[in-house]
Amino acid sequence: MSLAYTLKSKGRHMPRQRFQRPEVRKMGTGRKQQWGCDYFVYVRDGEKERRVHKVGRFGLCSKVQKAKAQQACDRFMIGVNGGVALADPTMTLATWWEEVYKPIRGRRWSYNTRVGYASTWRCHIEPHLGSKRLVDINKIEIDRLMLRLADAGLSEQMVERVLVMLHGMLEEAVDNDVIAKNPTRRVEVPNCKKAEETRSLTVDEVHQLWNSLQEQDYLIFRVMLLCGPRPNECFALKREDYVGNALRFDESVSHEETRFGSTKNRKSRCAPVPASLKAELDAWLEKRPPDAGALIFAGPRGGPMSHDGYGRRILARARKASKIADLNFRMCRTTFATLYDGDLKDAQEILGHHSAEFTLNRYRKPLPERAAAASEELDARLSAKVIPFRKGA
Repeated sequence: MSLAYTLKSKGRHMPRQRFQRPEVRKMGTGRKQQWGCDYFVYVRDGEKERRVHKVGRFGLCSKVQKAKAQQACDRFMIGVNGGVALADPTMTLATWWEEVYKPIRGRRWSYNTRVGYASTWRCHIEPHLGSKRLVDINKIEIDRLMLRLADAGLSEQMVERVLVMLHGMLEEAVDNDVIAKNPTRRVEVPNCKKAEETRSLTVDEVHQLWNSLQEQDYLIFRVMLLCGPRPNECFALKREDYVGNALRFDESVSHEETRFGSTKNRKSRCAPVPASLKAELDAWLEKRPPDAGALIFAGPRGGPMSHDGYGRRILARARKASKIADLNFRMCRTTFATLYDGDLKDAQEILGHHSAEFTLNRYRKPLPERAAAASEELDARLSAKVIPFRKGA
């Protein structure tokens, strides 16, 4: 039996339930009626222990929904129970998420994962299933939620993230013997709106972008297009990461621009620096602070910046100057993967992807010019010894 799971006491011969989880009920009359619960505390009276009845209140019934009052009651009872959350099938999914699953599993999540999961929970899971008891959640409800999200126009990637989160939460409940089976196991993601693919810039657009920018903005887009980093990896570059003829990407700026974390896949990688970019970086670093930990690219106050912080201003300036209305930071990585003509395995390593297949399928776009050139090269090899076609007499 799980440490966190105990059966409710039944009958005079069963042990008293110390880890209580009372249900809220209406207390009082009229407009001042409140949600409340009955619970017990155990106090020592000499050598004996006696049970003292207590009442907790959690807001006016006219202003607080019962589900919200029950969640407040569950949080309050954790203190009464000595800091231990009683996990049982009647616990709501919201309480399970806040008090059990997130505190335990969240320690392994990166900062960006925590932000993404928190937003997904708040926008797409809690409004629909947060007040549901674990024991009442079944496959039909999960299927209906998937269809509802798909009909609302969410992308397949977002609907899949909702399903992954629900599967993880409910699988944890199964592992702790709180529920018998996971209702998400046979749920499939329905047909959703196709996510818009990020296009690659053309060679002319790359020149147009570079020619329209100056100083730091120019160098940032030079590094992104020639070395393929994610924006927050580019903004985390320090002098010590400029090693010889390469840039090392081993950190990423957090969204709040206050600290540095690991890269997306928690790995360090290097990207070769072309000679023209190296000369530009050398000239730029002559103006920057000399210590090894100094940022290569910094915000207006000298500190780090992120793609959704000061990076938005950089992107807005680049769009206006280059007249490329749909320009975004991801487009730079896509352009690198598309225009890079070296070995695909090398492109995968530079981009920091887990496989070359992922680089090929998600980032590298087809180019008509490249296909035409390859066809001409094929024709040159195959037709070298072919007898020229002659018209009949």
